[in-house]
Amino acid sequence: MIKTNMKLFFIAIVILLSIVSPASANSFVPHWSVDIGYVELAPNDESSVISGPGLPPGNGVNVRSASTIVGSAAYHYSKNISLQFYVAPPIAYDVDAAGSLDGFGKIAEVNVLLPTLFVNYTFDPILDKVKPYLGIGLNYTTFLSESPTPVLNGALGGETNIKADDSFGVALQAGLGIDLNEKWYLNVGYVWIDVDSTVELTTEAVGTFRTVDIDIDPSGGYLRVGYRF
Repeated sequence: MIKTNMKLFFIAIVILLSIVSPASANSFVPHWSVDIGYVELAPNDESSVISGPGLPPGNGVNVRSASTIVGSAAYHYSKNISLQFYVAPPIAYDVDAAGSLDGFGKIAEVNVLLPTLFVNYTFDPILDKVKPYLGIGLNYTTFLSESPTPVLNGALGGETNIKADDSFGVALQAGLGIDLNEKWYLNVGYVWIDVDSTVELTTEAVGTFRTVDIDIDPSGGYLRVGYRF
């Protein structure tokens, strides 16, 4: 899966860069831009059953939505093509029991980083100021910490250690760049990120080891203000 995602991303870069003609490259001055704003990420999550003894069939987990400040820096290679790197502070996600365990509520909190590199294609402006764009990118999700709640520890029979695997995945975005003047602009759009992880739960007091596979796949809208130079 990781190799496939990376291959798709680099193929997209090669294709987009190759369609820039020498004429367009010569008439355009490459430049940088930076922006900062707000994004709401709502997981479109699915999970497997939590493996191991003592749990009813049909159980699972659910990841709640989270919001954060997000910033990006972009290098505009041509009038149409740019490379953009997104970074945000660690995002705290609450994890709830689901399915047959729905009544347990919150069972864990995880903190993640979601750095993402996009290659964007910007279309010709609408009314000279509104610039639609599409982007495909590669995301790396790393789990900085995973903390069980007392509810989870009680249900599993003791202090439980949680370990979530990091994830590489494709990211997609679509948006509008709206010029305020020659330097300042607004950026509004929607992003989707492929995030899959296998989570291990180890309860040493009772000698149990459990796993659950989660497809988090967060998506949501963003609004940012930017400056080009």
